[in-house]
Amino acid sequence: MHNRLKSLLLITTLILSLLSLNSQKLSFENDLIEVVANQDDKWLAEEIMDHLPKLIDRFQMDIGVYPKFRQEIYLSHDKNDFQDLVATFGGITEHANAFYSRRDSVIYIKSFLEIGNKETFYQILHHEYIHAFIDYHFRDAPLWFHEGMAIHFSKQFTSNMVYSLGLDYLSNEIIPINEMERHYPKEKRKLSSFYGKSAMAVEYLYKQDKLAFSAIFTSNPRFNIAFNQSFAMSLEKFYNNFEKDFKQKIILNVIYTMGTFIGLIFPIIFIWGWIRRAFKRSKLPPQDDNEDDDVIITL
Repeated sequence: MHNRLKSLLLITTLILSLLSLNSQKLSFENDLIEVVANQDDKWLAEEIMDHLPKLIDRFQMDIGVYPKFRQEIYLSHDKNDFQDLVATFGGITEHANAFYSRRDSVIYIKSFLEIGNKETFYQILHHEYIHAFIDYHFRDAPLWFHEGMAIHFSKQFTSNMVYSLGLDYLSNEIIPINEMERHYPKEKRKLSSFYGKSAMAVEYLYKQDKLAFSAIFTSNPRFNIAFNQSFAMSLEKFYNNFEKDFKQKIILNVIYTMGTFIGLIFPIIFIWGWIRRAFKRSKLPPQDDNEDDDVIITL
């Protein structure tokens, strides 16, 4: 009884906080999104209304799925505004730039001026929208599918992820895909590999059969059943097939990683060698200009 009362108070406080925030905000909406923003950020809200739907349209065309839902986006005005939200929801890293809340199906994002780079800002928004898109269809989709979809289709797969995968492979620390369903890695340094492998798993599925990939979202609200019906195989079989393909590709990643390491270390070796030669030359006694008279050249 005590726990239920505590939960009720928490939810009530959350609702009141959000109502208080929204009462001071402007709202903009179309068929795809609704943006709630501070009056001073009206210009950015209008830009989001213009640009983000284009990214969403392209994403939906890529997978051939066009759900009828409007996604709400809360645009934080400044750092304090966003940190208040982080404290309210809890469990969100203080270094996060945005998060999607399943409690109220809202995307919360930092101010554009805090994030700084416009391309990064829209990649983050696109990433969070994809989480909402998946959540609209499934409540039990595995974590690797969530992050893989968000990374792959928002074009956030980076060379740093490739580098991290290569290092983790060399140290035999890569997490198997079947252990990436419900939990992030405990060590933060492994997050880059986690995101990279998730994106590779989604890319593998997408390239294998685009029609089956689309059918996942329309066949059944339970992810495992939808996966089985769409690809005509179990998740366990997919995990086995993907790991084989992944091990082949990871060799290229290792080559890339070693090449990058050599590329970084070679200039240091070259500069160190040049400094040593220059130091040795400075220790040599000066040569006599008349020594050339004693040199005999024979042909």
